[in-house]
Amino acid sequence: MGLFSKKEEKKEEYALGSKVIERFLGDDYFPVKWGEDWDKELNVEWVTVLKEHEKDLHWWRSDLHNPHPALPIMELFTWWDAKLIKSCEYMYRRFWSPTGRAWTGKIVNGYAYTTVIPRTDPDELRISGKYFMKILPVYSDIFLDQWKKRYLPEIKKNLEFIFNYPYEEASLGEMMWLLEEMVDIYDRHWKLHWILNFAQFASFLFFKETVRQILGDEKYNTPEVQDLIARVLVSTDDVNWDSLKVLYDIKEMIKANATVRELFESAKTDEEVWEELQKLEEGKEIYEKIVQFLKEYGRKSLYVYEYDLPTWEEYPATVIAQLRTYLSMDYDFYADKEWIATDQQEAIEKLMEMIPEDKKEVVKEQMERAIKMAPLTPNHHFYIDQQTNAAAKYVLRELGRKFVKEGLLEEPYDILYLKYDEIRTLFADPAEIDAKALVEQRKAEREKANKLVPAPYVGTITEWSIKDEPYKQGLWGWSFEKLQEEKEAYEAAKTGKVKLIKGLAAGAPKVVEGVVKVVEGPHEFDKVEEGDILVCDITSPAWISVYPKVKGVITNSGGLSSHPAIVSREFGIPCIVGTRIATKMLKDGMKVRLDGVKGIATILEDE
Repeated sequence: MGLFSKKEEKKEEYALGSKVIERFLGDDYFPVKWGEDWDKELNVEWVTVLKEHEKDLHWWRSDLHNPHPALPIMELFTWWDAKLIKSCEYMYRRFWSPTGRAWTGKIVNGYAYTTVIPRTDPDELRISGKYFMKILPVYSDIFLDQWKKRYLPEIKKNLEFIFNYPYEEASLGEMMWLLEEMVDIYDRHWKLHWILNFAQFASFLFFKETVRQILGDEKYNTPEVQDLIARVLVSTDDVNWDSLKVLYDIKEMIKANATVRELFESAKTDEEVWEELQKLEEGKEIYEKIVQFLKEYGRKSLYVYEYDLPTWEEYPATVIAQLRTYLSMDYDFYADKEWIATDQQEAIEKLMEMIPEDKKEVVKEQMERAIKMAPLTPNHHFYIDQQTNAAAKYVLRELGRKFVKEGLLEEPYDILYLKYDEIRTLFADPAEIDAKALVEQRKAEREKANKLVPAPYVGTITEWSIKDEPYKQGLWGWSFEKLQEEKEAYEAAKTGKVKLIKGLAAGAPKVVEGVVKVVEGPHEFDKVEEGDILVCDITSPAWISVYPKVKGVITNSGGLSSHPAIVSREFGIPCIVGTRIATKMLKDGMKVRLDGVKGIATILEDE
């Protein structure tokens, strides 16, 4: 029987108060364990819903954050509601959001799936909805000032404490104490993340809603107006721009230094360039600038929630690759920033031309508020998603080194394959746990899981879960149409034989042909050649150096507002996101036709 076989005609079914669209409770290829010991895992009020309705919930893959099989340490440092971190529950409680009450996760065959626990009491939904809409403008008005005066200084102070901790002098016991400190910091930062998220959401929402009410639904929903709004709501002053300015300045130094420039333009690998730069007397100042850049901006990795991947600071060849790209294209920071600012101003003017004279002032007021909040997206990604996860990773790395010194682990990052209580057990009494054997077992299980094509969801899809819950729509691109494509892709991928790969057309509306290069991360950037089609799980700012080379991009994950979609539009290349299966079905050397209009990649020939 197929994964999502056609249901027989029967009486309408409901789950948690919403009409059931369909269910997938597992199959022979992708079995699902139901009946988790939720009381043990989660000591919270809403655990009752999980105990009684686990199968009735829509669990979707957390592939934007965890495209690969999850590491066991994810139970400790995670963005969803888990044993220790419950920032989502905090967010739903603080805002009394009618869109949910908690957001938890479960691991199925090695992969992370998450679900939102809905509110189902009609009276609570009614009053919480009123509260939510009334409180949002307050956050929109006051949050930016609070962010600058209170929240950001707090975050910076915590990060400085972790990154500058005297790890070499610390004992194993002290590192266990620091681990608990890091858990508290992580929890606090993610609570601030959700306050920020909703404050910014409010400013964007009220601006968009004001425009919609004035223009009417039909005109507001046209591609022209939606494009103008997207171009208006960009940031031209944030930490990402600061980072680009530093890289631009280093690029200019390389450009003006004949010896260093020759090294960067040579056929040597990025790793070789980094090694030789450290020995080059003429390159001493440039080397020191790069080291400083890595300390300030390089504490981020390809997928910040997958701690086995190196940060830029740990793998400096990444920044070398970006500098080489900037040198080859003679990247102009000032022209780039001016283009964005000019384009934003043009979009503002065109949008305002559509607004009646007597409504312009109210639109202008909402627009200015929203634009002021736009830098919060890149800034919170930097300080919370990137830096805070890097801080947690570094604490684990240093703790792992102490365990290696004690002969309890083989490698520092082997600690990632242990769970919270297992780490504490290893410290309390090493005789209680064979950590090395457990690590090897978990590594083998993760490798096995990596060969699977994971189901797009498990559990039950209801009308509420696919239509009304906002996060999976906005960030993951879920819709009825997407669901059908997901089902077809999964069934085809299990056979290992596909000719068409479908996703969301998210870049430039072009059709191109090229050779596939499947890239895991920055360490494989050098295999990408001019005119290739980049295939990967998802891209992040670390991938910017690859974009000038490629004809198109195909990703497993992402929606219309994801990083690969935005950057592909900026570079004017077609992009298909959210295919789920691209990296498993496409291989280096395959030739594909990428249709950036229909969101389809056609395999033209085998390897």
